[in-house]
Amino acid sequence: MNRVTRFSIPFVVSVLLFTACSSATHAEYQENTSDNITVFDADGQKIATFTARKDLEFFSTLLANIVASDADEDAFAGLTREVPEGARTKYTYEITHLRADRKETTVKFFVYENYPYITSTGIPLLEPLTWEPSKEELAVLRDPLAHRSQ
Repeated sequence: MNRVTRFSIPFVVSVLLFTACSSATHAEYQENTSDNITVFDADGQKIATFTARKDLEFFSTLLANIVASDADEDAFAGLTREVPEGARTKYTYEITHLRADRKETTVKFFVYENYPYITSTGIPLLEPLTWEPSKEELAVLRDPLAHRSQ
C-alpha cells in the first residue's frame, strides 16, 4: 500500500465516523433527530437504538479509535483481513447520519460471534475493511446494551 493511502485511511475513517454521529452545535443536534446507531442481533432483530448524544459520541469515538489504531500498525495489514469462512455475525451496528443535503449516510460494522474481528461497510471510497480490535474494544462491541447512557 502506498504511503499516501497508508496515512489517509485513518483520517478519512475518523472524519466520517465523527461527523456521522455528532453535530457541530447543540442546536443542530436538536434539529437533526435522525442521527442514530441501531444495533441488530444475529437474527436481524433490532435490540437497541442509540440517539443520545453521549451514546453516539461513545460509539463513534470507540470505532474511530479502533480503525485508527489498527491502521497505524504494520502499514494497514490489520485492515485488510479476510473474514474467515464460517464467521457468524453476533451484532450489526448501523450508524446513520442525516447530512446537510438531507440525505442519509449509513455505515455498518459487523461484530462476529466466533472470530475476534469486525468489518465495516458503507464508508465511501473504501472497500469493506476487516480488522481485529483489542480484547477490551471487542468486549464493548459484544455487549452494546451495557454501554447505554442513563
